[in-house]
Amino acid sequence: MFEGKQIGHFKIEKELGSGAMGAVYKAIDERNGQAVAIKFIAPGLGENDRIYQRFEREARMLQQLKHPNIVRRIGQGKYHKTPFYIMEYVDGRTLAQVLEERKHLPWDEVVEIGKQVASALHHAHSYGIVHRDLKPSNLMFSKDGKVKLTDFGIA
Repeated sequence: MFEGKQIGHFKIEKELGSGAMGAVYKAIDERNGQAVAIKFIAPGLGENDRIYQRFEREARMLQQLKHPNIVRRIGQGKYHKTPFYIMEYVDGRTLAQVLEERKHLPWDEVVEIGKQVASALHHAHSYGIVHRDLKPSNLMFSKDGKVKLTDFGIA
């Protein structure tokens, strides 16, 4: 829906995923060539006060959470009345994708993933934020091997 659109200095390239609440796209910051992810609320849902407030709350939560294992929020705005926020782009795969391919992980990898996720959750909890949707598809692996916790949409 937003592919090819220009939003400020961001050029949207492709959809990364979508759900009932909205969709996430990969975009390029044309000032520096850096890839970012932009999450849009689903069209029409921005007019629903309750859903809009949830979306805004997610954006505010990410702004507070500065941790190496939590995706970083960069900014937010509206595009033709559709709210969005910009976050760090993680060029990697989800734990769900890894498990689909490999089926089992060695214990040392499981322990390392657990440590990183626990650290991210501890940080979020220190701000009074509970994720509430921890699952393999909300854990991403960056190219440098870090686990990144994503999707605080229902926190």
